Amino acid sequence: MGVLGAAWLAHVVPVSPAAIWRADAWVVAGDTAAALDVYDDVATWCPIPAVRRIALARAASVLAVELKEPAAAAERWKRVAALTEGADRAEALARAGEQLAAQALDSRFDRAAEIAELFERAGLLAGETGADWLAQAATWQERAGDLPAAEALWERVRGLGEGGRAELGLGKMWLAAGRVELALEAFDRASTDADVGVAAALGLEACRERLGKLEDALADRGAGPRMGNR
Repeated sequence: MGVLGAAWLAHVVPVSPAAIWRADAWVVAGDTAAALDVYDDVATWCPIPAVRRIALARAASVLAVELKEPAAAAERWKRVAALTEGADRAEALARAGEQLAAQALDSRFDRAAEIAELFERAGLLAGETGADWLAQAATWQERAGDLPAAEALWERVRGLGEGGRAELGLGKMWLAAGRVELALEAFDRASTDADVGVAAALGLEACRERLGKLEDALADRGAGPRMGNR
């Protein structure tokens, strides 16, 4: 086979990186179904992991943005994570969680525990910078009805130096669960954190109203949040 023949094969064979360029052109032309087929072929058959990751990420983008299929996009991001290490893997897992979360919020789609697991894995991989994802994991465990797991995740958020945020999250969780005294204590601890003090003050007000302590609630509303040291 000559040089021209090899170049032709590189252009048309789906496992070739050049096939991604062709699929990109189809996306621009509006033929997203054809582009998705090629991205998936490259992701399945190409022997180069970096190229497979690119193809999967492009497929996920088409599925999420053009075809409005977030669950399918999430599956592609999971496959990206399986081919990746470190911070990039954490990002891919979080992207999968975000896609599933978007569908869960827009429909009756219910995979809250799975979404929580994806965010938790992303947060653990991210290490000291994983507080945002662990906080999302906690919120989704609460949606799944596993309050002990959610509480444990909020404690991990606290361990990353986000004590006020953790207390606020716990306060909201306990209030939603009807455990008002626990919520009151958490909001009270959060109220000394300048970053979340306003939200904590609103939580305190809600707790005191539920407990029938309306005068205290109104006093808090007038005084505003307490801004102490974190």
